[in-house]
Order: sequence, then C-alpha cells, then structure tokens
Amino acid sequence: MPVEQKCACKKGAVAFVFVPGIMGSRLYSTDREDVVWDPAAGLHGELSGNFLRETLKRKQVLEDFNVEPEWYMEAGRMLKKQYYRYVKPVTKNVNEAVIQVARKFRTGASLSDLFLKDAESRKVLLVNSDLSNGYERQDDLLEVDAGSNDHFRYVTTVFPAEIEQKRKRGWGEVTWDSYGNFLHYLDKELSQTLKWQEGFHGVEFGTFCAGYNWMLSNEVSGKRIKQKVTQFRQEMAKQAEVSESDVQVIMITHSMGGLAARSAHLQGAEIDYMIHGAMPTNGSAATYRNAHCGYDGIAAPILGKNAAEVSAVLAFCQGGLELLPNHLYQTIQPDYKWLKLVDRHKKEHSLIDAYPREKIYDFYKTTSQWYSLFSDELISVGVEKIPRNIELVKKNYMRRIVAAGRFWSVLGGKFHNDTTMFYSENSEMPSYDVCIWLERGGCSGNYSSWEIISNDNHKWFFAAGNKEVVNKEEEKNYQAVKKASLRSSYWAGRESITGKIPGISLIKLLPPWAGGDGTVHKGSGRDVRSENGSLISIGLQTEEGHQAFFLDHQVSKEITSRIQEIMQETYKSKCQVAL
Repeated sequence: MPVEQKCACKKGAVAFVFVPGIMGSRLYSTDREDVVWDPAAGLHGELSGNFLRETLKRKQVLEDFNVEPEWYMEAGRMLKKQYYRYVKPVTKNVNEAVIQVARKFRTGASLSDLFLKDAESRKVLLVNSDLSNGYERQDDLLEVDAGSNDHFRYVTTVFPAEIEQKRKRGWGEVTWDSYGNFLHYLDKELSQTLKWQEGFHGVEFGTFCAGYNWMLSNEVSGKRIKQKVTQFRQEMAKQAEVSESDVQVIMITHSMGGLAARSAHLQGAEIDYMIHGAMPTNGSAATYRNAHCGYDGIAAPILGKNAAEVSAVLAFCQGGLELLPNHLYQTIQPDYKWLKLVDRHKKEHSLIDAYPREKIYDFYKTTSQWYSLFSDELISVGVEKIPRNIELVKKNYMRRIVAAGRFWSVLGGKFHNDTTMFYSENSEMPSYDVCIWLERGGCSGNYSSWEIISNDNHKWFFAAGNKEVVNKEEEKNYQAVKKASLRSSYWAGRESITGKIPGISLIKLLPPWAGGDGTVHKGSGRDVRSENGSLISIGLQTEEGHQAFFLDHQVSKEITSRIQEIMQETYKSKCQVAL
C-alpha cells in the first residue's frame, strides 16, 4: 500500500504592506462627492484586467481543442475552434479599445482640468471648499478612496474576479500608474517565487496597500496605517488558518510614506520588518525649491506650474510641511546650511545662519524676506485682503509649522528595529541637497534689506522662481520711476527703469548637482544614523527617477533579495516530508 507523504514545512503567513509617497494616495472629496486626486489615472498603456483574463481563457480553450476529438465531434469542435481563434478576438479587441479610449479620455480630461486650475481653484479642491474660511484647512474635506468597480475596470489591470479582494486589500487606495506594476510584482512574481522555494511551501502570501490623506500630518496618517496593519494581519491569519502572531508584516514604503510608516511604528503598529525606498529621511530641500519655482515637466500641470499654485496647497498641507528640511537635515558635505546666496562678487552667504538646528522652524515662520519659504500674498490666496484675515492666515500657518517641528522632535532619528533603506546615488539624476540663490545685478546694501519688485509667481509657462530685487531704501524711488515710465509703454518703461535705477538685481535658484533620484539626494540614505535598532542603508545606481523608483529593476532585485533573507530568518526549518 502506498504511503501518503505530507509536507512538514512550517506554516505561516506574510503580508506585504505597501505605503505610497505624498500625493500617491487617491483622495475623495466629501464636498464634491467624487474622487478629486488621481490625476494620471489611465495614462499607462497596459491592457485591462478583463482583457488579460479573457486572453488566458482563450489560450486554455485553444489548448483544449488540440486534444484528439472523437470523429463525430470533430466538425463541431473545429467550428468552435475557428470562433475562438478569429471571431472572439475581434469582439474582445473592440471591448478593449473602448476601455483604452475611456482611459485616455479620462486622463486627458483630468490633466487638462488640473492645468487650467489656478492657485485659488487648487485651494478650493484640496484645502477648503469655502474660501470665506480659506485661512484654515478643512480637515474633513478629503478621505482616502477605496476604488469603485469602474476604477478597477478602466484604470487598473486587476482581473474582474479579483476586484473585491484587491479593494479590501487597499489596492484602490493608491495611484495605479505609479504603483500598479510593483503591486503585481509583489503579488504574483515575488510571492509565487517564494512559495515554491524550499522551506516556504507552508507559507501564504498577500499584498496590501495603506493609503492616507497626505493633506494631514504624517502622525494622523500613521494612525490610519496602524489600523490597516491590524486589519491586514487578521485577514492573512484567516486565509492561512494560523494565529495572528504567526503573520509576518513586511512594510514597504515609498518617499514620504516612510515618514508615515515610521510614525505608525512609534504608535505601536505591529510591523515586523520595514523597507524604505527613496525616503526623504530628514526632509528634502526640493520642497523649498518647488515652493518658489513650481514643478517641472509633466508634473507641472498636476502638482503646480508656479509658486502661487504650489504654495496655495503646500502652505496648508501638513504632510508637505513635514517634508521641509528638519533640524537634523544635512547636505552631502555634510552641513546643515542648506540655503545660500552667491552674490554678484561670487561671495557665498548662508541665509539660515540665524536659524541653526531646532531654530529652522522659526525660519519657516517668516514671510517677510525675499527668500522666505512663503510670502503673505501666496499663503492668503482666495482670502479677502483685510488685516484681520491676513493675520488669521499667518497665525494658522505658524501653528502648522510648530506642529511640523513637534512631529520631528518625536520622529527624528527613530526607526523600526529592523529597517532596510534603499536610495539612489545616481550622479546623472542631480537632486537638491542645497538651494543656492544667484544674484546678478547691482542691488546695494545687505541682502536682508532687499525687497522684491517683480517675480514669476503666477506665470503659466516656464516659471523658474526668478525675482527682481531692490534695496528697501531705493524701493520708493523705484515705484515713482515705474509709475512715470509706464505712462508711455510697459516694455519701454521697463528699459527706462533699468537705466535710471541701476540698483536692481535678478535673483534665481541654481540647478541641483548632488547625486540622487532627481528629488531626494543620496545623503538622505547614506548619512542616516538611527537612535534605536539596526539600520541597513543601501545605495543603488538606479535608472528610474524618484516617482518611478519601484519600477527600477535594481530596486526590485534588491527588495527580493532582502525579503528572501527575512524569510530565511523567519522560517529557518527546511521543508521535510512527513510519512
């Protein structure tokens, strides 16, 4: 009698929990009762999940037809085979064409809508639906969207039969064009590879996502992530028929998602291993740059084309303010002096000497200097310009900066006890580690006494954060000359002003040069020190930039290697056959 053999592998479950970066979570507006943040949905050219599923079914049907039929069934089978080979694909391709057109139409409409939105419209969309109260953020305006059936059908590549499961697992909460491929990699390729390796046959795998409202603080986001981890752990325990303590949670984060995940850990989230990718560990100087210049390239119409559009949201976005360089921030030198001016004599000045370390948050509160993070004008967009309203705007803004400092006083230097951090050190993807203003002209007096007389804060195309400045003492003279000169012609007036007041200087930000991923410089990973636990930091020569970090083949390879190490540590017993 044959002896039945059973696998004696150690049973268990592993939940991969992915946390996206800032603006990587899809947001639903309670005011508009619709999704208002998923701007590039459908931009990818991948086939829909329905098409992929039908392709697999058709392939199987054709394979079945290759089985030798009985002679009396041959004619009918051949007719069916011709149908599945020639007619069915045409029908299927027509359906897929409709889906692809719907995707591109939605993407085009979304991008054009965002491009046409000025600073005030963006504020209504993401900050406060009622601009009469526009001096404060409306915290209940936005919530994370789980993804409708149409979203999964038209935007994602999830098979129709899997939609409900993936929705429960949070796949609809993240922007698909940024993270969809990586989720499939974790869920299909990596999970299947691990499952068939010796020693892991008794382990069940699942891939989850934890989105968050990035307009709120990373502390609030951390609380939501903690709740999601508990939910996911329970689901995996039920699926694998093991206790919750036998479920291993491996959290993988992108960019600012790492800050929210670290906060979740400090709040007691049961996370076993943490893997960070492209994390701005102590903030990013690029945040300051974007507040003055807007975003570049395809990101411009989505995130803001100029200083006014970016500032209208960023000044109220707690998560975004927590991305500013904090009191532990260092350049690649390393040096905490990340904001500088090079004057016309090529002499370098630090603009934050008066704000070392913990005092950096006092710098962010200032709105009166030409190099301040924001001006009163930009943070009060859409608010009636009366003294009382301006003071309310400034008071609430300063409160948010204080909250950002308080957040960092708790999180700074603290990591999960078992953390691996991947970062890019590609010198061909220059990233801001320091922001340097370059002066050209003849403005007199100390730089702290300069006043802005013109800027491109509201420019729709090619905004670069350029400013013209003049000494405060000469500003009145400038205004008088300008008024007289503009009576004839604007352009002629500008020429006459330049000639009559030589003390005008042009100020502009120099481009970045530090190696990194185009947003986060390499020092954010290389120079990090942990106050607690182990921290492994690995630099990579990635080919993909910051937003597409997890689409890079090196990143996938290294994450696979690290997860395999974790699995070996957790399930050390080899697979044995029990009689």
